[in-house]
Amino acid sequence: MDAFVRNEEHDLDAASNGRSRFEAYLGLNTNRFLDYDNEPTTDSTEFAVAALLTALPPVMTPGYVRTDSRVLDVGLHRDDEGRMAVVVTLASALPARIESWSGSRPRKWLRERRGPERSWVEPDDNDRLVLLPSLIVRVPLSGVVLPVPVYSRGLPDVVVAKVAVASVCDALNRTLVPVLAMLDSVGVGA
Repeated sequence: MDAFVRNEEHDLDAASNGRSRFEAYLGLNTNRFLDYDNEPTTDSTEFAVAALLTALPPVMTPGYVRTDSRVLDVGLHRDDEGRMAVVVTLASALPARIESWSGSRPRKWLRERRGPERSWVEPDDNDRLVLLPSLIVRVPLSGVVLPVPVYSRGLPDVVVAKVAVASVCDALNRTLVPVLAMLDSVGVGA
């Protein structure tokens, strides 16, 4: 299974404008698409990341893009050279050495059903030690082919934004699917 999956069917079915629920959220989040001069960005990578972050919870709930249950957070990292990467934080396994050090069986990530989805959540109990490891993966976007940003009346064009999101999701999946498979093989959780 992919780590980032677009849901076109739900986007159309839940669209208050009859076209695209994502399009409505793009219109409500135009500030995400502004550059440092408060102008609509012309940078393809900035545009694509802004579209992706708009397509995910907590901006869209449920998101136009659904994520693997281990995905705890998604963000943007820009290095000193201005290169951008998508930062994905994953619920991870606790290293055996740390688990044995704790002296007792610590609480770890819990897998909980929320509607049709399953999520990794923090345990509520404080009756014993809680250790919640995570893995941060930065996926550079420098080699990803992205569309040129297009705006209509100051709003990000939904067709171009969807192409950009698809390209970023493909890049993320190429990196994260093997990482998630390795996490599956070692197990995560209590």
